[in-house]
Amino acid sequence: MSVIQANPTNDGRLDRTRWHIYSTPSDMVPSWPSLQATTTREKCKLIAIIYDVSTVLYSDRAPSISARTIFDLYTRLAQWRANLNAALVHVEAVNDGHGLPHILSLL
Repeated sequence: MSVIQANPTNDGRLDRTRWHIYSTPSDMVPSWPSLQATTTREKCKLIAIIYDVSTVLYSDRAPSISARTIFDLYTRLAQWRANLNAALVHVEAVNDGHGLPHILSLL
């Protein structure tokens, strides 16, 4: 499995891109940092874990399921959640109580 690398220059620029709720150029609505790069990177990490879970549970070619296998998958999910970027975990505190939909979908 490949490691997902961050590009600090592009990631910072993308994360600072403003997110507007259903806005048009003429609307005067609040906006928040989108955290687009960070969210996408974390979704990719989660998808890799979900792929492995799906393979274990639903593939004919997967080895038989053991308690150890399930525990290992659970551990990976728990570690992923524990290692989430603080900006994502505390998005509602940072954004005046507003959780952005693409970030809340991770939590």
